[in-house]
Amino acid sequence: MKSLKISLLMCGYIWVAMSSIVTAQDKLGYVDESYILAQMPEYKEAQTEIEAYQKQIQTELEAKKKIYDEKVAAIKKMDEKTPPSIRESKIKEVTELEKQMRDLGQEAEQQAQARMSKRLQPLTEKIKKSIEAIAQEKGTNYIFRRESLLFQLEENNLSDVIIKKLNLTPPVPKVPVTNRGELKTSNKIAYFSSDYVIPQLPAYKQAEGEVKVFQTQMQKQVEALQKVFGEKYQALDPNLPSVKNMPEAIKKAKMEELEKLQAQIEETKQKANKQAQEKYSKLMEPIYKDLQTKLDETAKEGNYTFVFKLESSLMEPEGTNLSDMVLKKYGVTPKK
Repeated sequence: MKSLKISLLMCGYIWVAMSSIVTAQDKLGYVDESYILAQMPEYKEAQTEIEAYQKQIQTELEAKKKIYDEKVAAIKKMDEKTPPSIRESKIKEVTELEKQMRDLGQEAEQQAQARMSKRLQPLTEKIKKSIEAIAQEKGTNYIFRRESLLFQLEENNLSDVIIKKLNLTPPVPKVPVTNRGELKTSNKIAYFSSDYVIPQLPAYKQAEGEVKVFQTQMQKQVEALQKVFGEKYQALDPNLPSVKNMPEAIKKAKMEELEKLQAQIEETKQKANKQAQEKYSKLMEPIYKDLQTKLDETAKEGNYTFVFKLESSLMEPEGTNLSDMVLKKYGVTPKK
């Protein structure tokens, strides 16, 4: 069962319309919602509850899977003496069991999300009130989500301030931080588009090429298996004299061989997709890391305090897009 992915949606009080006028004199802050939530005992209790529920469902699914495997094995052992009605009945049972397992998994995922959503509602209200109170105390009308930022200063990080407002103790940072949450009285905002920059990087083009080569190799493996399957399938054409005179036991064995081959093809496809994704992620990791380093350098050189994702903006002042400046750090001439 897939682990439940939880996203905290706090609309209205923590976002800013990028077309709004934000001046350099405005105090601007940001918070890391996931970080705040993780410090709340109620959230940890909710996680424990959901994990217990998921474990219970997983146990039920495993029990059904065991019964399913036993029924499938029993069907495979049937020979030509088994009445067709009995075989069809058993196959119907297996099909129904497949549906039950699929439905149970989907329903469990929906239930887990609904339960977590219900448990999160009062927590988000607590955080919302704390943010509103801190905004008033700090004299700011703008508090951003951490995930909307690509660069920011710790001075503008209000996460620990919010945690204290909730009467909780913030965790001790691994690296000592000074002035966190004090808010700078002067800010400089810029924007950056990774969607525009990354495709122009030589390292990205090389990574993309390597992944394509790998995908081509895996596709050839799949096609080779499909060719073998096609040949074996045609060899079992019921109109062929050799098939008409073939003993049922041999015919059954060949059909089982086809089933295994079909399963192997599907398994190879899934494995290829997974390996391609893993290879892409591994190749892109250092590219993303280096890109963030160069963006940080560019932002610091320009004395910027916030860099937003350009994709989140509807309008931005001319000259605040750092994308071309970062490209030049790679020695890349920006496309026009």
